[in-house]
Amino acid sequence: MSEPVDSNLLACYLSDECSAEERAQVEDALAADPALRRKVGQLRTVWHASPVCEQTTDLDGQWHQIAQRTGIGQSPADQGPLDRHIAPLFSAIRRYAAVAVFLIACFATYHGISSIYTASERVTLQKQNGEHTQHTLSDGTMVWLDAGSTLRYPDGFTDDTRIVSLSGEAYFSVASDSSKLFLVQAEYGQITVTGTAFNVRAWPNEKKTIVAVAEGQVVLTAKGDASSAVSINPGHSSSVAVNSSPSTPRPTDVLRHTAWMQRKAYFDNVPLSDILSQLERWYNVQCTLDNASVAQERLTIQLDAHSLDNALHLVTKLTDLQYERVGDHITLTSERTP
Repeated sequence: MSEPVDSNLLACYLSDECSAEERAQVEDALAADPALRRKVGQLRTVWHASPVCEQTTDLDGQWHQIAQRTGIGQSPADQGPLDRHIAPLFSAIRRYAAVAVFLIACFATYHGISSIYTASERVTLQKQNGEHTQHTLSDGTMVWLDAGSTLRYPDGFTDDTRIVSLSGEAYFSVASDSSKLFLVQAEYGQITVTGTAFNVRAWPNEKKTIVAVAEGQVVLTAKGDASSAVSINPGHSSSVAVNSSPSTPRPTDVLRHTAWMQRKAYFDNVPLSDILSQLERWYNVQCTLDNASVAQERLTIQLDAHSLDNALHLVTKLTDLQYERVGDHITLTSERTP
């Protein structure tokens, strides 16, 4: 069983000011406490990524703002179990001057979508199945959003980091601003850039995030693990899944990743269920398989979304399925025994 770690020791650890023995004690505690490990990983992730951490400013003013935004200053009765553990840590870190205060500022930034912006300051752009669109953010960044996707962002980027969150698929052409990082938060990873163009695929049912870069350079990091960061150059892609680090970037055909913008899709050895989910989003229909085991059958296929019937015909041609379409409901049947 690991020794308990007080907030002062954690502050020393985050500021790289502890001895080898103290570091070992903290790392034992982190290994035994997944929730604390995630929090500390988030702190470190944004500390290494954000230029705000390299600046100096009014420390007391910064601390007051951070405390208000994150609720660190609230009474113990109003705090959750993890917050009661983390709040003393922040108080201790404050005593380590500018470097530590900005570590906290970066943590608040990482929490941006849920902590920094109030509900009235946030915008949710949600595209229904059957439609996709192009939208320009307040900083000039252009975003193409696929059908069924959701993008959340502030109505104005007033902080030192531009943060958006994505569920679904989108292509970003980020307005260049070297003083303000642009962060895309997805289910299993975080994408950090200053100004570039890239595609992010982050559908919840697929349980991974895929990033393909068209221009510039992108850093992909598993949530809560700064050491997992990989740099992705133009013409390369990487992916990250739950409880894993990003894959080694490899050359890719970026046009295939962005084909959805022209209502096309390339699937390479993917489950049938993922293909049907794409058709549901594109055409605003519901697909049902009478044999659940068929859902995991893997296919390599290219689809053109201009015709649902053509797409279904191609899918059934590659399997032993037949389909029946009644209104917006499609039933796929198989002669296999479930």
